[in-house]
Amino acid sequence: MIERNLRAGRAEKVAFIDDRGAYTYGELARRVATFANALRLHGIEPGQRVLLCLQDCIEFPTAFLGAIQAGVIPSPSTRC
Repeated sequence: MIERNLRAGRAEKVAFIDDRGAYTYGELARRVATFANALRLHGIEPGQRVLLCLQDCIEFPTAFLGAIQAGVIPSPSTRC
């Protein structure tokens, strides 16, 4: 999703809005890559699951898409 929009020249287009502001596809791509790398550095291996307990904010798509990028299975929780 993100890469396709970056290739289409939409890096500066808004991808997500929350109470703290608007985030472009470029910003989201950087956040996702950082989270994916953090998972790897903490020893989370592809195929493992991570539980996500986040509000509707930029951290949710960051963590969800970052887990996917790292090959990890995100498991969102509705009970935080």
